[in-house]
Amino acid sequence: MRLRMTQYEVISPRNISLRATIEINVICYRKMESGGRSNRRSDELKRLTKKIVLLGDPQVGKSSLIRRFVLDSFDDKYIATIGVKVSKKMVDIDSSGLAIEINMMIYDVLGQHDFRTVRRKYLEGANGAILVGDLSNRGSIEALERFWIPEIEKVVGTIPIVIMGNKLDLVNQNSDICSLMRIIAGIISAPLQLCSAKTNEGVEDGFNQMALSLAEGFSEREERESIPIENLRMAADAIMTHFCERHDNPDEAISLCSRVLEKSGFEMESPARESLLRTIDLLCEEEKSYLNEDSIARNRLERIGFVREAERNSSQ
Repeated sequence: MRLRMTQYEVISPRNISLRATIEINVICYRKMESGGRSNRRSDELKRLTKKIVLLGDPQVGKSSLIRRFVLDSFDDKYIATIGVKVSKKMVDIDSSGLAIEINMMIYDVLGQHDFRTVRRKYLEGANGAILVGDLSNRGSIEALERFWIPEIEKVVGTIPIVIMGNKLDLVNQNSDICSLMRIIAGIISAPLQLCSAKTNEGVEDGFNQMALSLAEGFSEREERESIPIENLRMAADAIMTHFCERHDNPDEAISLCSRVLEKSGFEMESPARESLLRTIDLLCEEEKSYLNEDSIARNRLERIGFVREAERNSSQ
């Protein structure tokens, strides 16, 4: 199995720390055997978008882990887009005869337990979770079992989970707190990665474990499966994904989405049909510079279809 890392970032003006998701665009190629080497062809490219929530108590170091993984630094460089903090990193994986390119978009999250309503809104549609505990704070470790794992199960059910114990530079790997982490991970059969954002030990391995878990579950059947759009927030996600997948430059597409959402006045916390329809119109305006009229008209109808599906499902 091969992993190749490529880092890059997207910059946008807004900075609201409400959720943490990793939207993973999985680009899959069937391997073509040719002298033992794979031959990638553009017409065989397949895409799949995944979301992963990054959860844990305040001050456990989630933000530092993201910065270390994406930027290989231990500082305060953030990237904001679509109303939340976001970073991106690419991972290439060779697994089971497939070459998979995973584009990870990582969003930071608010960790307070009492923001339950807001947090649950953004857990919708999650395909995986990375849970972070502070190895120097036993309470944050116990909260994984007592609060965060049950929270995931209540909102999204059974999904892949990776547990990361941060601040390994402050404790010994044979300490009681590390043993407790192993017990918690064992209870739910989740991979455990002890790490330190400060020294960079184990950070990349933890995020890569989640990428590998998703890659191993990839199949043609999964690609064909459609997740119902149950509300306007999910419709907005579908519209943004639809736009980005049809743009030649993913970085530019995400930046455009951010500006369009801000201009349309769409708010994820209190979504409104009118502002989402304005968003669709503004995205179509952006597409005039690189798509023909028929393609734009088709895209507009498909995106309006996401809104209608959300309205049908929410009224049932």
